[in-house]
Amino acid sequence: MSGPVSSGEQADEDRTRAENLAYFQRVEQMLNDQELLEDDEQRDVFVQNVLAEVEGSEVRSCCDMVCSRVLERLIQVASAEHVRHFFRRVIPMLEKLLGNRYASHVVQTLVVRAAAIVEVTDVPDMAILGADEELPEDISAITLVHCVCHEFQQYLPDYISSTYGSHVLRATIAALAGLAETSSTRSKASRNFRKSQAEKQQQLRASDGGGHGSRKALTRSEVPSSFVDMLQSLTRKVMGNDPQLQTWLVHPTAAAVVQTLLDALHTRCTEACAQLCEAIAKPHDAVTSGSAAAGNAWFGSLMNHKIGSHVVEKVLQVCSQQMHHTIYTAHFRGKMKDLSLDSFANFIVARLIETAHTPEEVNLMVDELYEILETILAANHPGVIIKLVDACAKHQTRQQKMFKGLLQAFHAEKPDDIKLCGHMFVSMTTCDNLARLVREHTGDAPTDGDGDGDNAADTSGGDIALTSNTVPMVYDQHGARLVQALLRFSGTEVVRLTSSLLSLDGDVFVKMARHAVGSHVLEGLLSCDISVKKKTKLLNKFKGSFSSLAMDKFGSHVVDRCWSQADIKTKEWVAAEFLDNEEELQNNFHGRLILRNCKIDYFKRKREDWVQQERGNERKRKVFDEFYSNGGGSSKGTAKTPRKNADEEVAKPTRAVDKDVAALGFGAHETLDDGAGSAVEDTLDETLLTKAAEIDDLFDKKKRKKLRKSEASGTSPSRTRKDTGSTAKAAAAELSVKKSKKMKKKKKEALSEIFAAVEATKKSKKKKSKKSKK
Repeated sequence: MSGPVSSGEQADEDRTRAENLAYFQRVEQMLNDQELLEDDEQRDVFVQNVLAEVEGSEVRSCCDMVCSRVLERLIQVASAEHVRHFFRRVIPMLEKLLGNRYASHVVQTLVVRAAAIVEVTDVPDMAILGADEELPEDISAITLVHCVCHEFQQYLPDYISSTYGSHVLRATIAALAGLAETSSTRSKASRNFRKSQAEKQQQLRASDGGGHGSRKALTRSEVPSSFVDMLQSLTRKVMGNDPQLQTWLVHPTAAAVVQTLLDALHTRCTEACAQLCEAIAKPHDAVTSGSAAAGNAWFGSLMNHKIGSHVVEKVLQVCSQQMHHTIYTAHFRGKMKDLSLDSFANFIVARLIETAHTPEEVNLMVDELYEILETILAANHPGVIIKLVDACAKHQTRQQKMFKGLLQAFHAEKPDDIKLCGHMFVSMTTCDNLARLVREHTGDAPTDGDGDGDNAADTSGGDIALTSNTVPMVYDQHGARLVQALLRFSGTEVVRLTSSLLSLDGDVFVKMARHAVGSHVLEGLLSCDISVKKKTKLLNKFKGSFSSLAMDKFGSHVVDRCWSQADIKTKEWVAAEFLDNEEELQNNFHGRLILRNCKIDYFKRKREDWVQQERGNERKRKVFDEFYSNGGGSSKGTAKTPRKNADEEVAKPTRAVDKDVAALGFGAHETLDDGAGSAVEDTLDETLLTKAAEIDDLFDKKKRKKLRKSEASGTSPSRTRKDTGSTAKAAAAELSVKKSKKMKKKKKEALSEIFAAVEATKKSKKKKSKKSKK
């Protein structure tokens, strides 16, 4: 019978632990030495010595709070060989380490690093998995990762609900899919530690090269096929436990694993992702019984659950368009009013609106929620409203109705009240409350009964000047997001909103630019589709304050956006203001960036050249804007056209060429009659020749510009001999005409060859079809 541990043995154990702790503290100090980490040879020797010191005491070191954190940092800078060597020693003790609070983070770091050094062509040695024999010295990194996955497969119900093992499982699933490790795969304690070590970790990531340094932070474009097979195997394991799956979907840790698995499958295996989404939306017992009511009841309870609602959100993000529509019609249509007011389900409604695929779905959602917009805001669920406005802007539908509903929700139905909509939306304050704030700020407090009804609404009319001298601007984060979404509208809605915002004083705008939330509103206002006159009016409100804003953390972003939207005349006086305060701006971090972006040094040395360069940039921007506005693309700075008209404009020319494009082997949207070939040829001929003429005209303008420069510099004889100059101009014009004719001729020949090839292709296809019929 063994007695209690003697005091001498306890003292020896405490002394060993203290020595081990002191050693790892010295190791951590060495890891902070950037010179050591930059030298590959010294770093390798250092890592090898530390791992040799730890050999035989891996469990004790990994299970210690301080030692485990040092080991994490050491693994991140270790070479691929050292990672494999240490990982091999840890594999036999996985069961004990995965259940420990500190050791589980070491295993997670090893899995992420090992997956990062695996090549796409690597193949695991499957015979090693599950064997009781000792792992070979030359074991590959991909085999080590599969050893961990094999452990999870065997004891999935235990690890998926484990507090410490579940986050390693999430990291392993993300690594198999090649996804970047995010904060969602880290526990709160680990995230806090990493946040405190942010600067050190940033230095370590900079040294990632040649197989060294920290783990890869970016998503991999390709992963080994065995990783995808393992993901599918884990998915089948999860789906095979259907009664347990329903429990896992509402479990704090298991639900997070399922969400990570959905993300991974959405990236690497869409078919398995669809199967898992189907299993979540319709459990096995509902499928076998054929009861739709049972499936609807299950999914409805999941939406109203504190944890299950997050799983439903993820399903809406990764499911296909067809399944998204099925879920909407089965579980949301006609129920969105109640769900929008639920404390958990309102987030699902916001996600559903965000992931809507068609304008028709958005129309149905707006029509259903239009009557309760004020109730949703009163329930403090502004995310639903913001996503609804975003969807209207994205799909270019129901904008007028949505804006009208917001005005009603904010009690701004009178024309004078609508002028204040910008202030109301930013501060998320109704018109009545805004009027009350104005009276309180100005000292004109109403008596009892004066603050209600029509009197309050009348006081909030146009006679109230909302400036910094009357009532302070209150910024709400949700209000700023709402205004940014509304500024993407088109038509009279955005005109009303911008006019309301531009009516504020310049002092209000300067304070707004310095505010963390207000600065985003200004950036959205500068980027929206408004006239140049309004943008110039807005920029003039910052006159005399650009230098101070350039030195502000948030104001500098507004200055950058102002610069990108300003014309050359505005840029000149803004640059002159920066030049007057150049020394002060140079001594400020944000100011130096503004000076560099605006090229103030070049403006100081060669002002005329700077002006010419900025004018050239402005011309390029206008050319691109014209190109996009004519159907070449979409641009933020161009006017938005209605969806229907845009579709019609694009459809007309494409239908004319679809048949000939299909004959060349490309996909066509619809077929035309054979008699339309000549019309198509004429259309293409005319279009290409027009474009060629425009290019020739452009080059002729450049030639004339060069000729004028030579005449102005005195090198041309035209100053002394006018006849010779006129002769030279005539010769140059004649030469350009000849070149233009040659180009047109070449283009006609090229077009004839193209259409000959088209006709030959048509004939060959007809012959093939006749032979096939025979």
